[in-house]
Amino acid sequence: EDLAREWLGAATDPCSRLSATFAVAECLACKGQYQQALDQTHEASLLDDCHSASEVSSAQLAEWRMFSARCHRLQGDNALALDLLDKVESVCRKQGASWTAQASQVLTNKSRCQRQQGRYAEGLLSAKLAVDVLPRATRHANPAVAEALAEQAQCYIELAQYGNALHALGRCCSTLAVSFGPESIQVGRHLVRMAQCALALRDFDQAMHLLVRCERIQAWKLDTAHPRVASRLCAMAQCFRHQRKFDEALALLQKCLDVQEETLGCKHPSYARTLYAMAQCHLDKCDYSSAIRCLQQCREIEAQALGPNHPGYANTLRLQAQCKLAVALYEDAFNDLESCKRVYEETLGARHPLYAAALYTLAQYHRLKGETTKALELLCVCADIETSSLGPDHPGLANTKRMQAQCEMARGNFRIALGLLQECRRILEGTQGQAHCKHPSLPLTLANMALCHLELGEFAEAAQIPSSFKEAQEQLPGDQLLAMVGAWRIEAKCCMVRGRLKDAVKLLKACMAAQSPTTGEDNPDFSATLYMMAQCERLLGRYDQARHLLGKCAGIQMHMLGKEHPAFISTRKELALCLMAQGHLRAALRILLKCREAFSKTLGPGHFLVAGAMFRAAECQLCLGCVAIAERLLGECAKIEVATLGRSHPGLANTQRLQAVCRMAGGDFQGALKLLQANEEAYHEHLDNAHPMRASGLYLMAFCHLELESPEEAKRLLDETALIEGVTLGKDHPALANTLKGKAQCCLQLGQPREALEIIENCRAIFSAALGEDHPTYAAVLFTLARCHRMNGNRGEAEQCLVRCAGIEEQSLGPSHPALKLTELALKRLREEAARPSMPELDAVAGTFFKDLDLRKDRFASRLCVHLTSFTASLDITSQLRDVTRAREASTEAGVES
Repeated sequence: EDLAREWLGAATDPCSRLSATFAVAECLACKGQYQQALDQTHEASLLDDCHSASEVSSAQLAEWRMFSARCHRLQGDNALALDLLDKVESVCRKQGASWTAQASQVLTNKSRCQRQQGRYAEGLLSAKLAVDVLPRATRHANPAVAEALAEQAQCYIELAQYGNALHALGRCCSTLAVSFGPESIQVGRHLVRMAQCALALRDFDQAMHLLVRCERIQAWKLDTAHPRVASRLCAMAQCFRHQRKFDEALALLQKCLDVQEETLGCKHPSYARTLYAMAQCHLDKCDYSSAIRCLQQCREIEAQALGPNHPGYANTLRLQAQCKLAVALYEDAFNDLESCKRVYEETLGARHPLYAAALYTLAQYHRLKGETTKALELLCVCADIETSSLGPDHPGLANTKRMQAQCEMARGNFRIALGLLQECRRILEGTQGQAHCKHPSLPLTLANMALCHLELGEFAEAAQIPSSFKEAQEQLPGDQLLAMVGAWRIEAKCCMVRGRLKDAVKLLKACMAAQSPTTGEDNPDFSATLYMMAQCERLLGRYDQARHLLGKCAGIQMHMLGKEHPAFISTRKELALCLMAQGHLRAALRILLKCREAFSKTLGPGHFLVAGAMFRAAECQLCLGCVAIAERLLGECAKIEVATLGRSHPGLANTQRLQAVCRMAGGDFQGALKLLQANEEAYHEHLDNAHPMRASGLYLMAFCHLELESPEEAKRLLDETALIEGVTLGKDHPALANTLKGKAQCCLQLGQPREALEIIENCRAIFSAALGEDHPTYAAVLFTLARCHRMNGNRGEAEQCLVRCAGIEEQSLGPSHPALKLTELALKRLREEAARPSMPELDAVAGTFFKDLDLRKDRFASRLCVHLTSFTASLDITSQLRDVTRAREASTEAGVES
């Protein structure tokens, strides 16, 4: 630049001044100072005078205009750039065959503008014409052909046609090799682009091989501090990032920044692009604060170098919004996205893929806020833009369809979600020979499909998914197993739904093994795995272990995300469930009410997570005997669920069933039965008769009939329940065991103690295998087993069962838990009964007393949440002190106390 300015100062004739001015402008453009470069070219009067005096050739004028077009394009003004290029093209047509080289350059530059406008098909056509206008005989060694082929490759990359892109780049390198040699800098530059294609195809070995070859060329030809060296370092860093090797990637990007600072300065757009790449690494690593710091610095540079209305600046805003969404800064993220959308619309138009990307991120915002209707509206527009601009088989469209499916799943529309996921799978597996089979999104898509099948009660179809799932897993390189974590977590959730908790624990341990050495344990994504592990431990009755895991999880989330983040609040809610299961009801209630307030503050009072906290608080109030408060909470919960999820969502059915349990708690079993029958009729419209959720309703109806002294009808309903659960969930599922326990209670009430004993032994075997013999649910089975032994005249074995039951409950639930109080009361009465002579009247009263206790222990079994895990733990919200009082009153009235 100094030399050029010296030349400009010494130039006397207009032609020399023009050439010197052009040299200064070129230097400014290389420094990223595009507006200053354009200011140099705005000597329009000089240009016109020179041209009119024929002191400047048409070729110089064309070159000048192409340079101005490049500056405008780099500033994001593609329309003005195309206007200038059209003028040059018209001159080329007039000049004829002597201007074929200039015509090719013009068409290549037009292709770049059209590509940046999202007109990929037109850009590809222009790039092909740029080759066709050149004489066939010289194409094999013409650098202009190489540039046109490289631009064709860029269009193919945007269209996700990576095989075609690699072919074009191969031809490009062959052409340059003839002109400059196979180890030339020109060839090296395109090796970086070829590596980027290989990276998109998940061929990391090939990508790194190409980049190492480029490194060898650069070491021979260039100084270590050269901008092209920085470009190669950035490409190598992206290769490491896609392999989840974040530390190696960040180290290379820091080297890249050092080179760019030395050669271009820290205010150059290329420096900003490297900061953007660093932010992507930090975001993938879940280090959101570091990502936001990089993006803020990036924004400052782009605002100065490109202006706040440049698409590159909007890209930075969009990535910054994604980081803010991750840390629950929803309104800040929304403001960034609105600004981003405005820039895209003004500069690129409302049909550009980048505009669709902004709509996609806005849909993420609305989904996180629970506004699924708005999210789906935006995603429909997004999918339409992507289909028209990128084609129906682009992986970007698959991402949009997967988020549409997630929104539909949140609304309970699992059949619609399944259709969207099947379309997503078709795209990712590749219908036109594209190598998307290794795409990391495929396992996640398959796992979501399995979850939809489970929610629809299609367990056979869900069981077929893992084979495809494993095939997708096998096609990932060993160091890519971290990409499987999200899919493994969904598969673990499927195992929880099917009652295979031990399998779920194995999957979650695999997640932790993949995460720990790569992203570290002080990471929000790792905390998500800890959260699910804690859920499994709770369901297995290991409450202290669950609370320990939740403590670690909350510590990570508080440090990385903050106390107002929904993930942290959800962890607190899970802690409350552990406390409820251990009988610490008031402590649990305090946490749940705080969770409701926190969700409301962060997400808005109408969010379905607010309803979820209210549902759990209602369970807690019910256990404390505050039935009226529980009913009020459930009424508010139902309003939110109807507004946000719709009347057919399973969450609303659960709320209605808990309302029925409220009536049962008040002794209104007829009213509860009517509510459950209405719920059953409503479900016929949405789910198959053999769906496990229907079984859950039948179970509660049977419980009502047991209380109403209709054991025959209760047994009929339980037979139907067992049939559904055996077919859909399997014969080793705890939900089926719980139903068998109910059947045993019916048999006892019908005076069939031997049949009851056989059923309860089968029930005990299932619970022992699924949950272990130290689980409180197993203790509840022992209680019913003791009752069976007593009615069969085996008081000694009955006493052993009760002693063991009390030991399990004291160990797992604590010495003050209501369930233990009931067991101790039953054990005391059994010993008193054994100490006195047998009297038929008192034996009958005692039998009624034991039946009453047995049903009290089952009354609030949380089979209500079958759509989440089919069961949570049948003593999560079991007996309450009020039940103990009622049992004592009943026994006093019967004369047993005396």
